[in-house]
Amino acid sequence: MELLRQNNLKFVSVLVKGLAHEILNPLMPLMHKIEDLEGEDLLKIYEIYEQNKAKLDKDEEMKFRSSLLSLRESTKSLKTNASHIHLIVDTLSKLEKGDEKTIGAVDIKSFFKEIVSLFGLEIEPNLQQGVVINQNIAQNLPPVKANPTLLKQIFINLYKNSCYAMKNSST
Repeated sequence: MELLRQNNLKFVSVLVKGLAHEILNPLMPLMHKIEDLEGEDLLKIYEIYEQNKAKLDKDEEMKFRSSLLSLRESTKSLKTNASHIHLIVDTLSKLEKGDEKTIGAVDIKSFFKEIVSLFGLEIEPNLQQGVVINQNIAQNLPPVKANPTLLKQIFINLYKNSCYAMKNSST
């Protein structure tokens, strides 16, 4: 039985390593393109806007400006989500290697305050209506031993599930 368990663990380890590699291959160029879009490309579009805004009527100018701001928010969201995927894959790679550095003491109160800002980026604003985030966490709550990346994913999933549940609620 022990030999079978070890073989299964070895198989899972190889599978995780292969999946991490297959995810990182397309993810890294994607992250670089997002950075290009967020930096140089967006700046070029803004410069073109500044050079030509006098030629636009007020309605066209407002539409262009609104589109530019929307593009900026979209690239910010793409970057945040791509970074999140990278963290998950990196964590899986470390778990596969047995890296004990991925698990440590986590202060839930400060940890939760840090990740609350990510909630809004993870789900459409219209689905967040009616969902209240209660941050009344006991002051004397001891730290928990956890993997911060996986714990973050748990909280994000709980928030998403709450939003979808409230969507179908009448209250």
